[in-house]
Amino acid sequence: AEAVKSGNQPEIQRLSTDIGTLRGQMTAIHAKAMQQGYTLLTPEQRQKADELRARHLERFQQRSGPRR
Repeated sequence: AEAVKSGNQPEIQRLSTDIGTLRGQMTAIHAKAMQQGYTLLTPEQRQKADELRARHLERFQQRSGPRR
């Protein structure tokens, strides 16, 4: 907020880059954890998880509108 208030463009860029890096790392950690959990599921549980994921994605796309 201070960088924005003061118009410190280099600091805004640096902070934005840092946030992007951290979000990327968080996404990778989340994906690895999901993969590890998925391997523990039975075939029936995997099928159910896949169905739930597909429904979730469909609802998300409906709320987000069509992609261009």
